[in-house]
Amino acid sequence: MKQITLFCLLLAVTFARAQAGELGVRIERNVPVPMRDGTILRADIHRPDRGGPYPVLVQRTPYGKDGDFSRFVEAGYIVVSQDIRGRYASEGEFESLLRAKTHDGEDGYDTIEWAAKLHGSTGRVGTFGLSYAGLTQWRLAPMRPSSLVAMSANGVAAQHTYYRGNGAMLPGELRLWVIGLTPDMRRRANRPGVHTTWEARRLWKEGESRKWLNFRPVLELPKEVFEDESEVVKYSIDNPHFDPWGLDKKCRETCVPNLEFAGWYDRSNGDMLLFRTMIKEGKTETARKGSRIIIGPWTHTRLNRKYGNIDFGPGANVDKISVQIRWFDYWLKGIQNGVDKDAPVRIFVMGDNQWRDEQHWPLRRTKKRILFITSDGHANTHRKTVRATSRQRNELPQRLR
Repeated sequence: MKQITLFCLLLAVTFARAQAGELGVRIERNVPVPMRDGTILRADIHRPDRGGPYPVLVQRTPYGKDGDFSRFVEAGYIVVSQDIRGRYASEGEFESLLRAKTHDGEDGYDTIEWAAKLHGSTGRVGTFGLSYAGLTQWRLAPMRPSSLVAMSANGVAAQHTYYRGNGAMLPGELRLWVIGLTPDMRRRANRPGVHTTWEARRLWKEGESRKWLNFRPVLELPKEVFEDESEVVKYSIDNPHFDPWGLDKKCRETCVPNLEFAGWYDRSNGDMLLFRTMIKEGKTETARKGSRIIIGPWTHTRLNRKYGNIDFGPGANVDKISVQIRWFDYWLKGIQNGVDKDAPVRIFVMGDNQWRDEQHWPLRRTKKRILFITSDGHANTHRKTVRATSRQRNELPQRLR
């Protein structure tokens, strides 16, 4: 009886959606995508269950191609989510983000042109993705595939030296390797140890983080931390000025506009050099005048109202997918929704907690001010946390409390 009731409910929902004109989602798993050198990469294709043709959105990621792309599909897009070379279901050798020479550009180009020819495609393709999936976009864009129309690459520094900061491996970067990258490398090589991200994340939370974050010297970290990319990673640590990305130079060859989401608290953004270079030196007028940036009080992955114990109010929340759909609707579907009239720069002013549209970045009316910072001897160090007593706190100048 319960099974019949459930079936009737599903049938009713399906009928209601059909009556309302809503699109369902149909997924094709591990579809082979041939590269020019014969390597087969694999992708999941998320399609509307009827109608078309539709534009295609492509994401290329090293973290596993699974994901919920239903909002894009329901908005009338085919979504291709692909494992990059050497990751998960894709063939080939993994070439990490720390290598200067990779197949990312060629593989991205071939994937874009393949996606444009998919059944039910309009032939117009956009790309999207955050962090590493943003890097893969910037590496393919200078090759200028003819079917690529627009991008939304986010959370990527123009140069790796921005990301690395003072040359030291940051805790977040070490966590990226231990949890996000090496388990699948270990699985593919059939070596002992953790083979899945969820296992690595659990062990990290249970105490393995202290083991690796406190390990010294970093250049002697064992192979299990970086697996087959150990030599590449340690070279980058030992040569802090080495930049395997150079995206600020490559983006000068980019012809299509990019929609970027950046965070005031995201070290990957640096001084927004990618955006600044695009609007001044992009290959085409479309890239220069069409690119947009939205800067909020966010971290690397979260576009919400809170940072730590600071709450910037409900206005700081941004529905990223909704904004991206509007962006791609204009560029890939030709819908005149005002994207071309939007200000090039939209910033969240912390303190006032309000959004403001700007025409330039950096702001042309900015005035430089020199600040002299002092702790009056109460600064903490990396070796020991110094806690001021209540008396000491009362003695601190008002400006330091």
